[in-house]
Amino acid sequence: MALLPVYMESHMLDEECRMRAMLCVELAITARTPQSKAKFVELSMQWEKLATIRENLQWSLDDRKRLSKSC
Repeated sequence: MALLPVYMESHMLDEECRMRAMLCVELAITARTPQSKAKFVELSMQWEKLATIRENLQWSLDDRKRLSKSC
């Protein structure tokens, strides 16, 4: 799996966040030290959290658009 760019842009999709989370899990599995393993696990959880926040925000925006159209 190729590394995605490290910078964060507004067009980053939830799937990309989840791909990064999976990459961190893979890196945690192969980490040589307990500290590295813990850090990659932490990063994976942060990427998953970001994906969930983005999804919730998108759902909220979609709901607002639908409500504004129905009024």
